Amino acid sequence: MEYEINKRPGITEFRLKGRMGFTDHSQFKDLMSAFGDEDKAHVVFNLDQLNGIDSSGLGMFLIARDEAGKRGLSLSLERPHSEVKRLLELARFDRHFDIRP
Repeated sequence: MEYEINKRPGITEFRLKGRMGFTDHSQFKDLMSAFGDEDKAHVVFNLDQLNGIDSSGLGMFLIARDEAGKRGLSLSLERPHSEVKRLLELARFDRHFDIRP
């Protein structure tokens, strides 16, 4: 997995690219350190270039959601497509996340 970070006032966007899985856990942990601590800020995971994800990757989003909550941040998953969208639906992530087209 590769990622880019785009920070704007009140929003930190992570654009994820490639495939996300077990081997990305350490890198994802580092990524979460860039969440910031602005009060009421929003974290966006832009998934438009994420081509695949496994169960470990799904678990990382749950960890990110918990970490954002501890910091008082909101979090959304945006623009998932194809396989990633299907897996988010199967895992019923709409119950835990704000998922935007």
